[in-house]
Amino acid sequence: MSKTTLRLIIILIVLWGAAYIYKGPMNNQGSSGNNPTNLLVDVNTETISEIQVNRDGVITILKKEGNKFKIDGTKNFYVNEETSEKILEGIENAKLATLELISSEEDKKTEFGTAENGISVSFIDESGEAVNVIVGKLANNFIDTYISLPQTPDTYSIGENLVKLFDRDDWKDKTMFKNNSSKVTKVRLQYPNTQYVMEKINDKWEVVEPSKFNVNQSAIEEIVKVMTDLKAVQIPAQTFEGTGLEKHTLIVQVTGEEIDNTIMVGDQKPLLDTPDDNKNNPFSQVNTEEKELFYAKKGDSDNIYLISKEDKDALDKTIQELQQ
Repeated sequence: MSKTTLRLIIILIVLWGAAYIYKGPMNNQGSSGNNPTNLLVDVNTETISEIQVNRDGVITILKKEGNKFKIDGTKNFYVNEETSEKILEGIENAKLATLELISSEEDKKTEFGTAENGISVSFIDESGEAVNVIVGKLANNFIDTYISLPQTPDTYSIGENLVKLFDRDDWKDKTMFKNNSSKVTKVRLQYPNTQYVMEKINDKWEVVEPSKFNVNQSAIEEIVKVMTDLKAVQIPAQTFEGTGLEKHTLIVQVTGEEIDNTIMVGDQKPLLDTPDDNKNNPFSQVNTEEKELFYAKKGDSDNIYLISKEDKDALDKTIQELQQ
């Protein structure tokens, strides 16, 4: 064996040893080999009673009810059903994901978003036991998430996007109605001084109250469409003062097989105050969407929503619009 070959073998052995030291125990001090214990392994999605999310000092408490989460401290607002499912699924995926130690330096936690600038998440089970973690930034691959335990210097990466699960401005579900429109067989429009009742007879809408007249089929179908697929634009402060909902200006009800949806529509949301010299300025920072929002609530809930003018107009039909 030549001296050159021997030198190359020695160099390769040294490099291999250095790589082992970097990737091995010295890189994961305090953990078991290359696979530290998953920080979420003790979270049981079957026995979770609540999840507490602290984002920028705003604490949201999600109380688990079946497969849904009710937002604590609200009248009757829930997290969107699809979002609830994704949270539970995401936790299960994260429990199976690989955990890798990225840093053991306290000073670097801010860089990874696992210090006070992170999202503090607590999973509390039915016995009161809690698993607390800090969800940080996404890694450069936009899949892994930096994660840490509170009051520890270690930051890990976990092979699951936890940011999309917990980084939310508002947890409230804006869905008001979501049903199969073909199941609706009756529509009622109630105004302060009168009401109209339409029934679907032989696949055709007919007025049955107060007196029969040929009804505009497309106008009724438009009402049914909104009343079975309605999502609010915003959720305002939950106070009835100034909403006009107590006036009962417009009440719409649709019923049918396993469907009984009622909505009350109130006043238009007041515009933001705008200086007179900006009212006709096309470049002024006026939120034009504010002009198109109306207060509304469901018949079986005191939750207050804001719906668009388009949806409000689809429900608010004049006698001329109802007639064929």
